Amino acid sequence: MSVPQLQVDIFQIACDSMFRKNRADGTGWEWSWADYQRAWMDATPSRHAYRCLPLTIMNQTGW
Repeated sequence: MSVPQLQVDIFQIACDSMFRKNRADGTGWEWSWADYQRAWMDATPSRHAYRCLPLTIMNQTGW
């Protein structure tokens, strides 16, 4: 029995010239994960901000 393969398609929705200003060397956008904890999220009562999945995902991707 063969195991199905996962395929991921990546689409660029903006040209690199839009992102060049965000890198010191001018070569384009530099992607990295954000810190998974934020002071303002920690400060919410019982850390409820972390219980909102969309907010947590946006936090971890740097929004």
